[in-house]
Amino acid sequence: MAPEQPGRFGLPENAIESVCRVLARFPGVHDGYECLGRLHQAKGDNRQAADCYRQVIQFARNEPHLYDPEFVNHFQSLIDRLEHSPPPSADLRGPLARQASPGARQRQGIHACGAEPP
Repeated sequence: MAPEQPGRFGLPENAIESVCRVLARFPGVHDGYECLGRLHQAKGDNRQAADCYRQVIQFARNEPHLYDPEFVNHFQSLIDRLEHSPPPSADLRGPLARQASPGARQRQGIHACGAEPP
């Protein structure tokens, strides 16, 4: 097996931390939460992914004139699917899932990386 190669954001375990830095700089844009949700989903952390997708939906509800109605439906179906399926086993999730992120804790009303919800 080849060693992991750094990409634009470094090694995979740094991806969540990188997205959190983007969220800190651009808290009023849904894209950071969408990206963070996809990273959590890839790690198999369905609860965190669903929480991020809920924040994406909140952006659309706060400014409905900027979003297509199907946008909310898409993210709601992702949430529904995540909430009704167990996370993959650790063996199937790969190295990203086995890394413990320093920001992996969830605080009341604030995402694990410290980003305020919209």
